[in-house]
Amino acid sequence: MAKNKKFVLEVLVDFPDDALSCPWPITVQHIDSMMECLAHAGVGRVIWGWYGDGHGGYLMPSGISGTISDPTICFDQNQWKAYAQTLDILVDPFRVAVEAGHRRGIEVYAYFKPYETGISMDFAEGSPQAREWGRLPRIGGYLTWMDPFVLKNPNLRIKRRTDDLRYGIDSAIIHTIRLTRKNALPTRIRKENIEIWTSYRNYRYTKKNVDFSFSESIETAPEDVYDVYGNFLTRKGDPVRVLTLSGVDLKDRFILLTTNFKDERGDFSNAWDKILACYDAEGREIAGVYATGTAIWFPEWEDFRNGGMIFDTGRGPEEMTLDIKNLPGKSGAALESSKYHLPGQRKVQGCIAFARGKNAYLPGGLCETEPSVCDFWLSCVREMLDAGADGVEFRVENH
Repeated sequence: MAKNKKFVLEVLVDFPDDALSCPWPITVQHIDSMMECLAHAGVGRVIWGWYGDGHGGYLMPSGISGTISDPTICFDQNQWKAYAQTLDILVDPFRVAVEAGHRRGIEVYAYFKPYETGISMDFAEGSPQAREWGRLPRIGGYLTWMDPFVLKNPNLRIKRRTDDLRYGIDSAIIHTIRLTRKNALPTRIRKENIEIWTSYRNYRYTKKNVDFSFSESIETAPEDVYDVYGNFLTRKGDPVRVLTLSGVDLKDRFILLTTNFKDERGDFSNAWDKILACYDAEGREIAGVYATGTAIWFPEWEDFRNGGMIFDTGRGPEEMTLDIKNLPGKSGAALESSKYHLPGQRKVQGCIAFARGKNAYLPGGLCETEPSVCDFWLSCVREMLDAGADGVEFRVENH
C-alpha cells in the first residue's frame, strides 16, 4: 500500500436485510448505538444500502410478521411488519444513519442500485397474500415489493421483445409434452409414474386424470446445456433420453408435472428450463415460463397442493430432479441453492410447472432509455445528497 494513501476500514450495511431479520422496530437509538460500536472498532466509512429512503421507502407486504403470526414461514428476513414500523419511526433511515455516523467522525455513503427498484418477489395469483398485497401482475402471480415510482409507471420497466411470440399462444392447447434428461442413461419413470396437476389461478393444484400415449427415445442434444452456476450438464451432439407424452390436450392455464415416487433416489435430471417442453397439435413448441420450487422469497408457500408456484423467477435454471418425492422438505434435494436456504425453510421439489407466454416486463428494473427514468434516478441521488451523503456508490446490475 502506498504510504501517501490513508487506509479506511469500511463496512456495508444492507439495512433492509437487517430490518427484515429484527422482530421489533429499529429506532434512532439503535442506529446511534451501532455507529458508536463501529467507531470503537475503527470503522471510518459506512456504505448504507439505500432503498427509496428519501421518499418513504418501498411498498411491501407490511402485515407479514414471520413466525410471530405465521409458523409456516422462516423467521429470518420475514419481519415485514416490524420493517414497516421501522420506516414509520425513522422516516428516512439513510438520513438517520448519516447523522449518527457524522457525530462519530464516520463517513456515510449511499449504496444505490438503480435497477433494483422492484424485487422479483411474487405471491401466487389465487393466494390470500396476492389479494392483500399484490400490486403488479406477472404470469402466475403479483409483485409486491417495489418503489412507488414503479407502481405508478409500470410501462417504464425494461420490456422484452415480443415479435418471437406467435398470436394466440396464451390459449394454445398443449397436445404433447416432452421430458428431456441431461444424458441417455436409463430412467425408472414409466407412464404409470407420471402425474399431471393443473390449476386455473395457480393456487391449490388438483390432479388431473388424463390419458396419453407414452414413448421413450434416445435423441441427439441440440445444444450445450449448463445450469445457472456454470456446471456443465449436456454437450451438443451427445445422446439424451426423451420421454414423450402425446395426446394430453391440456387447456388449463397452469400445468404441473410430477411423479408418484416417494423417495429421493431420482435419476431424471436436467436444468429446469430444459427438462420440459410443450407442443401444439402441429408440433410447434409453445413458449412459456417455468416454476420448480426455486423462489427466493417465501419459498415455504411454493407448495402446489396448498399454495401456488412462482414462475419466471429465482436464481436461474438450476439442475432439478423430476422423480423424487414432491412434498416440501427442509432443504430441497438436488438443488444447489439449498446451501442458501435459511434454517426452517421448506422447498417444494420433484415437480416442474409450466404456463404459456412470456412476461412482458422485468419485475422492477427500469429502462435507462426513458428520460423520465433518468430524471427519477437523479432525483434519488439528490435525496441522498440532501440527506448529507459523503458519497454515492452505484451497483449497475439487478442485485
